[in-house]
Amino acid sequence: MNRIKVCIWVIAVSLCVWLAPLQISATSNVPIQLSDVKLDVQESSTSRQMITNSPIELIGPEQEMTLSYELRSDAVEGDNELVLNVKHSELLIAPSSLTISVDGQAITSKSLNGEQMTEQIIIPLTGEALEKGIHSVTVSFYGIIIEGVCVDQETSGNWLTIGIDSYFQLSGQLSEELQSLADYPKIFLGTTNSPVRIVIPDKASMPTLNNGMIIAAYLAERSDVDEAVQIVRESSVKTISGNVIFLGAKSEFTTPFMKDLLQKARLPINDDSLVLSRHELVDGNQKVEALIVMADSPEDFENRIEILMDAQFVKQLSGNQMSITKVPDRVKEVYQREIPLKKFAMENLTLDSYQGKSQNFYYYVPAAFQEHQAISLELHIKRSETITAKEKQEDENLLNRNVELVVLVNDVPHSVDIRALTDAKDGIFTVDVPIDASAIGENRMINLQFASNGLRQKNPCVSTDENRWIYIMEDSFFTLPLEDRSSVRTLASYPSPFAGEQDDTTIVLPNDMNIEDNQLLHLYRSLSVWGSLPNLTLNTAKDITTEELSDRHVVFIGGPDVQPLLDDIGEDLTVPYENGTPNLQLFGFIQEAVEMFSWIQQNPWSDKQHSMFVFDHNTSENVNMDKKFLDFLKNMNEVSTIAVKMNNQQFYTNAVQLEKVVGEVKTAHLDTSEGESVLSNWWIVGFIGLLGFVTVLMIILFRKRKQQN
Repeated sequence: MNRIKVCIWVIAVSLCVWLAPLQISATSNVPIQLSDVKLDVQESSTSRQMITNSPIELIGPEQEMTLSYELRSDAVEGDNELVLNVKHSELLIAPSSLTISVDGQAITSKSLNGEQMTEQIIIPLTGEALEKGIHSVTVSFYGIIIEGVCVDQETSGNWLTIGIDSYFQLSGQLSEELQSLADYPKIFLGTTNSPVRIVIPDKASMPTLNNGMIIAAYLAERSDVDEAVQIVRESSVKTISGNVIFLGAKSEFTTPFMKDLLQKARLPINDDSLVLSRHELVDGNQKVEALIVMADSPEDFENRIEILMDAQFVKQLSGNQMSITKVPDRVKEVYQREIPLKKFAMENLTLDSYQGKSQNFYYYVPAAFQEHQAISLELHIKRSETITAKEKQEDENLLNRNVELVVLVNDVPHSVDIRALTDAKDGIFTVDVPIDASAIGENRMINLQFASNGLRQKNPCVSTDENRWIYIMEDSFFTLPLEDRSSVRTLASYPSPFAGEQDDTTIVLPNDMNIEDNQLLHLYRSLSVWGSLPNLTLNTAKDITTEELSDRHVVFIGGPDVQPLLDDIGEDLTVPYENGTPNLQLFGFIQEAVEMFSWIQQNPWSDKQHSMFVFDHNTSENVNMDKKFLDFLKNMNEVSTIAVKMNNQQFYTNAVQLEKVVGEVKTAHLDTSEGESVLSNWWIVGFIGLLGFVTVLMIILFRKRKQQN
């Protein structure tokens, strides 16, 4: 019996070992081997353009959605098509259909029925639809679920959904057109299965490492996936399985692969310039997109790297290769109270009987946003004349029924009665919509969507060609309550003031450089606000001077034991250290339970209102830039100056020990030096009192003994 069990166990283990490689090969990307990699920019290629990043729902009996695709050059006849993966209600019956029009011309209509709920619809693109430029595609849904006269077809069971796996397939365009700098940053945002890697030199200088971190943080903040962008050193790259960015100065790269790659890329030789070059890495049938960001020296990066981060510059990138010698004067975006809807990437929007709901629009409000203050949205609206104003209505009828515009802010609805609007100026109505401040909350993101009620014909017995509409203008705007937090030193404002554009911030690394690149990337991402990063520089403890810190904010990674400048001002630190050990018990924390901690205070080397931030560890020699701890700092609202992460993964602050005094945050308890001074005075007074008491007692005892004698 035991032998049978052993045999069964051996067979099971053998099957697991045999099947494991099959499972891995089925779920992982096939990497490109560096030894075989080639640069190719000539052959033709097929381009896929996804049509949506979220499912599109169309509600019957009639609704439509307009999509678009772009051709950078005339496409040749071939495998060009729109592929729609749809799912619809099982209640649909004939003559339910889906009609597709390209540039206003109907191309095809497909019948729908409940027997086949999920299907793929392929629409060939031909003729003028393949000419260079932007083309529009209208998808119109007509749904019938019940036969009969005067039957209401507008029910929750009458629907069709276009899946996120739908796409335009466009072939025959030149690769050099497809491999354009205009694709940055969208194709370098990475995914869970295929992260983008930014390859930097093994011995990257501080400017190169800083710029690599800045670009990585910029891209990572635009991706919805954690770890979608990673920093990799050149000698660690063995294979490439996803899109990649090579960033650094030519002289800094030392591996044979990188030297060979740069030679094949044929980069222009220009002093004092930044070269951007797009390529395709090819190994057999495997291909990945590559971007080379190169300069002759690390210093050439400093004044030019913003080309890859500033929206007004990024949208001007084109072609396969650019050599940037001078960056135009940048128009810095100032945080304004009034935020027009076009900043949400929204254009003038029309809601009608066919399209009663908009897509979602997103915007990150600045860190200076005051969460609990009033917010308002000023809408500029036009409406069709068929929506009769209430004061002009002679009698109630179906055509003059109520019409409502619903403004959804983070899914919280706000209602506007369209028929109640009066006093139009040049046909434009101005509407003030109060917004519940709690709708935005701690994440500082506005998710905006518009929907309508009353534009569609609800009575199935009344047939009309009326198409009533609401037109929302892109110059409508939010008014946000903002405050200047540049001089506020509380963790509730983090990453302000370090993330402001008005002042520079320097990050100081310990000399031993024991921080992993991707941990340091967490810090850069935490300093990102509103999708952009502040003016950051990177330095080491041995190279930084107090003069360099006199006109900026500073972030120290590590405490006095690894940061000599902090050791020199030990008496001025908010958290006192005794023999290299922080005294966290002074703030109500159990010393032995603290894993890592941080605090904010005034920059002691600055005459202006600059701040200093310190990260330190209590239980390890290495300072770990913990992502959870950084997320806690960025999302909390407690007015505090010290935050800790405990060994049990819990987070706490000294908020209970703080009080507001004349608008400034001050410590409720005495600081170390003052406390020691007061204690010292009381000790002297007590000692003198005790000495006097002992003296009097001795005199009394002496007299009693003398009387007894």
